[in-house]
Amino acid sequence: MQRRLLLGFLAATLGAVAVLALLAFYGQYWKWRHDFNDQGRVFDAATETVYLEQSGIAWGGCAFLFGAGALVAGWLAWRPRR
Repeated sequence: MQRRLLLGFLAATLGAVAVLALLAFYGQYWKWRHDFNDQGRVFDAATETVYLEQSGIAWGGCAFLFGAGALVAGWLAWRPRR
């Protein structure tokens, strides 16, 4: 029972981190995906921030890995016992 609870907590934590990484992916890359220049940069004059195209790979990769970890931990926590 304690193993199942620990894996459930791990799955919830990894899921929350995956959601945060998805929010960063959206804010750093997805919102600007059509505006990148040939150097892979966008300058937002309103916030005076430069967004890089490489951030899509970084934040998207993190979101994928944490999401996959959450799914695996959730499956291990709630799979039927033999």
